[in-house]
Amino acid sequence: MLAKISWTKSFFLILSVLILASCSGEPPASEEPVTTVDWAKEAPIGQLGKTVVPTRYHLQLRIDPTQAFFTGQTTIELEIASASQRLWLHGKNSKRIAANYEQHLESGVALVTLEKPVQIGSATLHFTYKAPFNTSSNALFKVLRGGEAYAVTQFQPIAARQVFPGFDEPAFKVPFEIVVESPAENVVITNTPEISSTPSGDGFVRHIFDTTRPLPTYLLAFAVGPYDVVDFGLIPANSIRDQPIPLRGIAARGLGGRMDYALDNTASLLFELEKYFGTPYPYRKLDLIAMPESFGGAMENAGAITYDEYLLLMDEQSPLVQRRAFVATHAHELAHMWFGDLVTPSWWTDIWLNESFATWLSYKIAHAHWPEGEFDRQTLKGALGAMSGDSLAAARKVHESISDSNKISDAFDGITYQKGGGVLAMLERYAGEEKFQAGIRLHMDRYADSTVNAEGFMKSLVDGSGLNEIEPAFRSFINQAGVPLVSVQLDCRKDRNPQLIVRQSRYVPLGSSIDPDRGTWQIPMCIKTVNEGVVSSHCTLLGKKDAVVDINTASCPDYVHPNADGAG
Repeated sequence: MLAKISWTKSFFLILSVLILASCSGEPPASEEPVTTVDWAKEAPIGQLGKTVVPTRYHLQLRIDPTQAFFTGQTTIELEIASASQRLWLHGKNSKRIAANYEQHLESGVALVTLEKPVQIGSATLHFTYKAPFNTSSNALFKVLRGGEAYAVTQFQPIAARQVFPGFDEPAFKVPFEIVVESPAENVVITNTPEISSTPSGDGFVRHIFDTTRPLPTYLLAFAVGPYDVVDFGLIPANSIRDQPIPLRGIAARGLGGRMDYALDNTASLLFELEKYFGTPYPYRKLDLIAMPESFGGAMENAGAITYDEYLLLMDEQSPLVQRRAFVATHAHELAHMWFGDLVTPSWWTDIWLNESFATWLSYKIAHAHWPEGEFDRQTLKGALGAMSGDSLAAARKVHESISDSNKISDAFDGITYQKGGGVLAMLERYAGEEKFQAGIRLHMDRYADSTVNAEGFMKSLVDGSGLNEIEPAFRSFINQAGVPLVSVQLDCRKDRNPQLIVRQSRYVPLGSSIDPDRGTWQIPMCIKTVNEGVVSSHCTLLGKKDAVVDINTASCPDYVHPNADGAG
């Protein structure tokens, strides 16, 4: 079937659509007619559903940062599960066009209504459009500096829909074929290596890039403009990775010379991560992009990580605080290349796991790379900092359901990063580093190039570590707000071995309306004792309000530390 739709011009967007379905003509007389499904009459404020899913994108963008608009052609290969005349997808900054394309929600949910129903099977959806550059550091935005114009992207969480129409959700993770045309004087960067560049007329060059591994839309990246490109060469192969990795630094014109420190300190961090995961860096190249406009940190775009300039442009004489910020942030973003990019949360409800994991692992990796940087205490410091907010009546859960796309940004806070990181550190201390790592590696093997929710992660930890009790402990810390307060008393009466009398409650600030007896945690409690100079430790799970814990010493110890290594 061929259905061609004509469109009129809107102020913000010129868009035309062509859909090609794998089936054609009317059903044979011997078959029952296909019943069309008028699914999702109301615009979905959260997930789109799986009636129509993308299987591959072909993106062609014409980007000239000196102009006000860019143009594009997007072709999406689809699988359609139920015959329908209506398709919900994501596209923003457009108005209704000839009653066939209409943006229904401010978040960027759009309805495509076809002239004829598209039946079950494969189809191809093609858009041709024109859209404005953003002027704030979101979507595809332009920056003017020193009389020159740059363009760069920030898509997380849901800004890709402002650059190309599509299915802008983490669950839709597919390969992308990317072509960018830009004036010949510009550098063009995206997630994969460039495989060809040829003149395309009018002083433009057509850049064709290698097809990506499966990615969600929010992990795509583009940088176009007169950037300095610092070619660091190849990160050599090692005992885990048998292929070298091209490494480059990208910065605004004249600033490339300040990229050396960041580039010099990348290979060691990357190797520490490869050793931890036991698998090679998953992408074909690595570009570090210093954004010419601050966007508040860094972003783990696969193979093309973007950073605020402060985090990349430095040298050995730069302030210690700046160099430490770079190492911690760089380790965090590189950790995402595996946990977040290779394995992706299936919906924003579980973005906490993405960020908690990268926060916790980044400090382990940074400490291994630069022990003098004192990163080993940062997870604890961050968790302690999050506890003040977590003790309030208004505190939210770590694992907070997100049903409205407008609420996604609320999940990026200290509860997600610091408390979540602290919970992972606590579970690792209880399980032991090797068993916990085995669960992580199993998880990466199971879900490489795919998506998964927190339930899948917990199952991987249990299966890999062999410790079933990790799951209820994990749930008790992520599915309720608050901080457990553990009160401990040492009992060294002569008629029995020494014990700890333990009670848990919820920590509440002075004057709080919270009932401290509300809520119970499955607390992994690791206890260190010193007895006549001999140090020992063991872990137990505290699952009741009141408990008696044996401390495995024959005589009263010199002292007891009920939170060994501060990891609880």
